Amino acid sequence: MSINQIQPQIVQLLVMTFFITSFASFYSSYWHRLATQPATNPSSPVWRILLSLGIEGLGIVLFITASMVGPTNAVIYTNGALILLSSVLFDTNTTWPEYMVRVAGILLVWIAAHWDNLTSPLVMTMTVVMLGLLSVIRAQSRTTRANLALNMTMSALADFAFWMTLPATTLLGLDGTGLSLTIAIGMFLIMASVLNIYWVYRHHAMTKAAQITNNVLTTAATYERYEHHMTDMFNTAQESAGTFTMAVMDIDHFAQVNTQCGHMGGNGLLLDLTHLLEETLRQYADSVEILRTGGQEFTVAVKNADGQAALPIIVACWQAVRTHHFYYKGGQVNLTVSVGMTSMHPRDESVEDTYQRATTNLQQSKHSGRDVITLDGQVYGQHHQAHHAELAYFGQGIYDVNADNPRLVHNELLLRQYDASHHRWVLPQSFEISVGTQINLLRHFLRHSQCKSVTLNLTAQEFRDATVATALTLFKQRADGPEELIVEIMDTPSLQYVREISSIYHAGGVKIYIDDVGSDNSFELVHTLFPYVDGVKFAMQNLRKTATFEQMAERIKFWTGIAQEYHLEFILEGVETQYEMAFDRTNFGIMLEQGYYFGRPAPAEKAVA
Repeated sequence: MSINQIQPQIVQLLVMTFFITSFASFYSSYWHRLATQPATNPSSPVWRILLSLGIEGLGIVLFITASMVGPTNAVIYTNGALILLSSVLFDTNTTWPEYMVRVAGILLVWIAAHWDNLTSPLVMTMTVVMLGLLSVIRAQSRTTRANLALNMTMSALADFAFWMTLPATTLLGLDGTGLSLTIAIGMFLIMASVLNIYWVYRHHAMTKAAQITNNVLTTAATYERYEHHMTDMFNTAQESAGTFTMAVMDIDHFAQVNTQCGHMGGNGLLLDLTHLLEETLRQYADSVEILRTGGQEFTVAVKNADGQAALPIIVACWQAVRTHHFYYKGGQVNLTVSVGMTSMHPRDESVEDTYQRATTNLQQSKHSGRDVITLDGQVYGQHHQAHHAELAYFGQGIYDVNADNPRLVHNELLLRQYDASHHRWVLPQSFEISVGTQINLLRHFLRHSQCKSVTLNLTAQEFRDATVATALTLFKQRADGPEELIVEIMDTPSLQYVREISSIYHAGGVKIYIDDVGSDNSFELVHTLFPYVDGVKFAMQNLRKTATFEQMAERIKFWTGIAQEYHLEFILEGVETQYEMAFDRTNFGIMLEQGYYFGRPAPAEKAVA
């Protein structure tokens, strides 16, 4: 068969596929309207039967047309009839009479096409198989419509059963050659694929719309659940002299989101956010309960935990929302939440007292600029943003010098700001940036660097903030996070803060180093922190103007001894010559070094990788 002979059939295939899918779109909308009408509507059953009869009539007309148009066009009309008649078998909510009308159409076409060999063993066997398939479709109609693989499997079985069992001389005029059968079967499968993909897409779209509608319509029921569950939790804690923590979350600027996306779009985003919060809290199992308590407000209750114990859980939710990519009609929508938290107090007479205090903290979060957490008056996650045109992390390598050729093992990330007026990168005016900005800059650096192990400098305020610790540890565990993350303390916090915060970092696999020991941070100032940190860094550059090389060597010797005594990792920074590198390695056994000798700080695209 030449290409000129195939071209008309390709055109026919495209036209028939377009016709079938267009008709399916009209039919599915009309059937859905009839299927969702109240049962008390007296005309509904009549219209449903008439619609079924109309579909069967159209399918049979296509089949009869196939026997009248000659062999060249018969295949496309027959396949159109088969697709049309079989697709409506998967409708949900059909009654038995409606389903039998649809089955009758398929059986009439089957019998007419196989009339000359209907009593042959093969055709009789295939007829039994077809009846079995029809029974399965009826029994599993609610699951088969949404299952593309199952739909295609059954379509392929029916396709092969029909075309491979036709008699030698048929109504269709097929010559029975392998090529003719291949074309017939292939056309059916192509049309079935397009239609099945459409059905599955429509099913998922309608299911999601139903979920959104149900979520919107059941707000009152959700509030009743809230009252019941929260009251039970409060009473249980009160009777056992225990406690629980309540966090009220409200989506920031959601009125603008509704204006931008429309009411249904906003409800879709609410549903996505609900699923995100549920997935985030899944790991805490029975210790946490989340309820939607109205509009864009959610309440999370953490059992048997005070505010500080529950804070990492709430931070995980807060961070999940602010870093998640929400989408509406192909466009990205950024959402954040403000959170008010409180624990049950002994003087609380009812759960409403606890809830009112949580909402007061929520209002404080709103007044503090939104996208923060307030726990009993203390605001977490709030940092003064540097006003900048552009920020970036530059990397300076930390090398293992044990071998003849130093090997890059970490990049220390150093914050830089772009000075557009002079077209250069400079030190920023402020190093206080939000943890969200830190993570975005860190993600960008890792995306462009082959070395996935980094160290990150934190100010004392950033290190004390549990939201920063939780957000960084969560990012470390993500697929796009660093393989190893070390946070460096530049200004030494108090022992109490280090003890509390270090447990969060270490639980998430993040190491803690004390920076600038021997210069800005003396032994007397930091030795009590050693049980809670993993390493120290000695900065030679801080002493170059005030100490000789011999004096620096004495201090390095002292601090390498301290590191060995307390089982701490040691990094020497500020190495500027090959002599310094070799001297420190040979005399003090220092294996990790950093400095201008190895390279200056550079953007990820130019940093040594």
